[in-house]
Amino acid sequence: MLSAHPPSLNWLLQPFQLKPGKPDILYGLRALLAVSGPIAVGFMTGHPAASAIAAMAAMFVGMVDGGRGLKNFW
Repeated sequence: MLSAHPPSLNWLLQPFQLKPGKPDILYGLRALLAVSGPIAVGFMTGHPAASAIAAMAAMFVGMVDGGRGLKNFW
């Protein structure tokens, strides 16, 4: 027989909850550079579609990077 209370799904929503804190400016600057660099080169060379693909790839790589590369970069 089913219980009267459904199981809690708080564990599923926990990673999406906002936590108070200070924004990390270096990560924002790195993301800006990763996206704007390929777009600028693509427009200068006349291939904006290819630059959009490169910018998305750069953004995906930036999201996956756990931050170890940023400490060595700066």
